[in-house]
Amino acid sequence: GMNRLREASGIGRQAQWMLAAAYALAGKQQIASTLIDGAPREFEDYTIDGLTFGGSFRDRMVALDALALNGRVADALALAVESLPSRSLSTQESAFASIAYGHLLAKIPTLAVKAVVGGKEVVSAASFVTVPVSSACAVENNSDGPLYVTASKTTREAVARPLANGLSVEVSYVSESGSVLTPGSLKQGDRFKAVIKVVNVSSRALDHLALSYGVPSGWEIVNDRLVGSGASGASGVSAADGAWDHRDIRDLRVDWFFDLPEGSYKTFEVQLRAAYEGTFVLPATVCSAMYQPAVSGCTASGVAVVGR
Repeated sequence: GMNRLREASGIGRQAQWMLAAAYALAGKQQIASTLIDGAPREFEDYTIDGLTFGGSFRDRMVALDALALNGRVADALALAVESLPSRSLSTQESAFASIAYGHLLAKIPTLAVKAVVGGKEVVSAASFVTVPVSSACAVENNSDGPLYVTASKTTREAVARPLANGLSVEVSYVSESGSVLTPGSLKQGDRFKAVIKVVNVSSRALDHLALSYGVPSGWEIVNDRLVGSGASGASGVSAADGAWDHRDIRDLRVDWFFDLPEGSYKTFEVQLRAAYEGTFVLPATVCSAMYQPAVSGCTASGVAVVGR
């Protein structure tokens, strides 16, 4: 099958690079090298394909993978340097980048780390070492080769703020009798439901959306797959159209995956129980387009109180 594809005309840039990687994995390096020599090196931006989730960066990673598997380390490193984007990556892009950089790393010889960081000697037989620092410090390289230093800082906001970039997310809580509830005034044993509404506020249809609703540690999700139907539904779209393509119910969250036409909305319901007394963090509810990182929306985080 690979040979027939190689002999076909007009198979496309992405297919040619992918085929070269497949031949390299199969140990046919000469054939892979011939395919790489004839493959175009221009990777123009284009609208993400809804069927293959492609894009220019994803295509670069396919080429990088083929180069690495074929042992063309210099070409692969050059492509790796020029390919790094300054934006967030989609799940598709992250996956292909991880595969390509993993194969490239396996081809690059590494040296031990010998350095002085903030006046303290750091020695590691591995090519990568993490050193915690709390202020500015000098780094002296005593290794046999170049040393690359990356300073990283991780923070988390105490309170998540609401966000609407193409998607608007709203959550309300309703008692079994239909009255509106507030998460800050629940009694232990109360049964209620969360109603999540996701609105497409962009100017186009949005596909492959992922909605994640997490619950506070003091609440329990009543799984309708175990206790009967009625825990989830849809509004703003008929039941025949379907509210979601897939739903994943876990102990502390429910995830839905679905599409949303332009100007429309869908609602999702989760049956809940206030199980444990105390004060808990109410996580933000987040919805995002898995293959379009710029499209997302979320609620603010909050506080849930369960009393006796």
